[in-house]
Amino acid sequence: MNNRDEKNLTNHFTFGDDILGVNSEIARKLRQFYMEIQEETLPRRLLELLDRLERAEQFALKNVEKV
Repeated sequence: MNNRDEKNLTNHFTFGDDILGVNSEIARKLRQFYMEIQEETLPRRLLELLDRLERAEQFALKNVEKV
């Protein structure tokens, strides 16, 4: 690779003062998507399953202690 090719690659990833260029927009959208998901409530069915799992674990621990 010559100096000219290296410059073209470098310029491709530079967008104004923003080093990441297009990737900055992707990162911004990913952050926004992640924040939206964090705000969502868990489905009731999942909460019920987690509750059942917790009760099963507690039951198993109580039975192990008796043995």
